[in-house]
Amino acid sequence: MVEPSSPPLHHEHLHPARTYAPYALIMSGGVSRRGKLGGQLTVSNTTWVGEPVALDVCYRAFERHLFQPNGGVHNFNVFIHSWALQEESWLRQLYRPVVAEFEDNGPHEATFAALQRRHRECFDPRNNDCKGRVTFLSQKYSLGRALQSLRAYEHRHNHTHSMVVMTRPDLLLLGRVILLSDSARFPPDEVRDISDLYFVTSSRNALLFGELYNRCWRDDLGGPGCVTDSGSHVDGLEISNAYFVLRVVTPGKPMRSDTATSGETLCIDVALIRKLCQEDCVARWTGAGRLSQLRAVGFDEDTVRGMHGEERCVGALSANMSTKAKDPT
Repeated sequence: MVEPSSPPLHHEHLHPARTYAPYALIMSGGVSRRGKLGGQLTVSNTTWVGEPVALDVCYRAFERHLFQPNGGVHNFNVFIHSWALQEESWLRQLYRPVVAEFEDNGPHEATFAALQRRHRECFDPRNNDCKGRVTFLSQKYSLGRALQSLRAYEHRHNHTHSMVVMTRPDLLLLGRVILLSDSARFPPDEVRDISDLYFVTSSRNALLFGELYNRCWRDDLGGPGCVTDSGSHVDGLEISNAYFVLRVVTPGKPMRSDTATSGETLCIDVALIRKLCQEDCVARWTGAGRLSQLRAVGFDEDTVRGMHGEERCVGALSANMSTKAKDPT
């Protein structure tokens, strides 16, 4: 099996004030849609139905919790590779990336599926675990393409970004500030993450992380391979990230979660915006008093319209407004 060749990188769109920005923001992958997609096997963003989630709300949250605490957006060079063709103009307008590439992942789907069939349980296309693995490869291919742009940019300008944040455009930072100068929280020689929602590390480590997809075409990683851990065939998403970091990116240093306990973070400090209206998620962010932070970035009834669990979100937003109306202060 031959590894697919990479298309040429798109032309850089430089903004002079950012040419030597100290930080890089990498955005990759698809964009969530409102509603519920069901169990379809396809990973192609162009075949998904429904309107995209409120990307402007996500941007304002990045601005509040990432850009501003680190000196402003001019301190970031943004690199995008996205499967969300329909949102290209919107993402370009919001983030003003120095390099951006948008394509449909549908043509790659057969390649991803063929690679996954090297694992015995993926001969059955109805296997949901295999669907997750195809999605995983789609994510890692996109991340690799965005990091390829970062590598080319740094080489061309003889400039190395001190820290790199790798994430996706439909992530919502609720109450968590990412202060990149905090070397105790973000040691440059390690990788910090929250699930697969964001990764923070040095440019050197980020570029190594971007090789995960390419290594999936090689058999020199030993028994575990690229998407398994110690021969196990479970949880191909998170285990492979952690395993690859431990074996290749920072040998001997495991990837560490950017939180004290994982249970305190999801839905309270960070979440995919499409998941905020799930019953357990609403209960957690309302209980944690995060509504003021959500309101500050424009999270309102219009934002949740069409999302799965919309009624729960509207109820929580309305209850909050009613409480404020009765408050004599």
